[in-house]
Amino acid sequence: MIVKILCSCGTKYSFEVEPVNGRLPAPVNCPNCNVDGTEAANEYVRQMLAAAPAPAVKVVPTPAAISTPPSPTATGPGAAPPAAPAPLAKKRGYGEPNILMGTLGAVGAALLGMLVWYLIIVSTNTEFGIIAWGVGGLTGLGCRLLGGGYSQKLGIIAGACAFVAIVGGEYLATRSAYNKFLDAMMDEAWEQHLAYAKEADQLTTDDEIKAFLAKHGSEEGEPAIAPETITADQVREFRQEDLPELKKIARGGTSKAGFERKVREHLDAAEMQSLILKDSFSLWTLLWLFLGVGTAYRLGVGATE
Repeated sequence: MIVKILCSCGTKYSFEVEPVNGRLPAPVNCPNCNVDGTEAANEYVRQMLAAAPAPAVKVVPTPAAISTPPSPTATGPGAAPPAAPAPLAKKRGYGEPNILMGTLGAVGAALLGMLVWYLIIVSTNTEFGIIAWGVGGLTGLGCRLLGGGYSQKLGIIAGACAFVAIVGGEYLATRSAYNKFLDAMMDEAWEQHLAYAKEADQLTTDDEIKAFLAKHGSEEGEPAIAPETITADQVREFRQEDLPELKKIARGGTSKAGFERKVREHLDAAEMQSLILKDSFSLWTLLWLFLGVGTAYRLGVGATE
């Protein structure tokens, strides 16, 4: 018998069962809110049994039945107990989702959406916020299709996957922008530092070093430093600490790759990437993020029905 139940939460579900003495052999619960639906199911069984006409049973004896006496039922202390009825196999009812498949659908769709979101940002150098909304819709749709239904659990799973996909795509695009910026900066910094090193390689006297330090010691836009203000200690420190490394660079002892490696070691990549990611977020970004996550949740929970 197929039993159909409408829960107080609005969820419809059904299952196949063989009633025992006009009742369910085991309790049932709503797959969405877990409310006990046993009494409602028993009432449905009673109504169906009352509406169905009792079939006429005609017994036709066979020669075997006439000639073979019934076997006596074993009783007593040594008799084996009657076999217990086999438990009913639980079946997914109408509207009951498959949580595992729904989760796989949400994760797969979210990864695909994140990849598309990342590639669009990188290829166009523009952040189209509406794509984030689409990532959420794709995630919710994948969750719902593979889940074969909808529930609050699937809604939460779809929303969480959409959030990770949208923020993850933004983060990947941020890392790509950071690496491009760093590569361009390294090329320019190496050329400037190489020219600086070659100029320092020509220095011999203290007066030349003072003039060199005065020339390169002032910040851009500020008044130039007079060579007379450079002290003997500054000259001695430059000769001992800076000049040997500069001569090495000028004469090819240090390659561009070695220079870049040292510069990168002194950079806080995580801090710079977090600043770029923070700058990429705006009120519009948060709006599209909210819409994407909300759409994924509504599709998973079945609120679009």
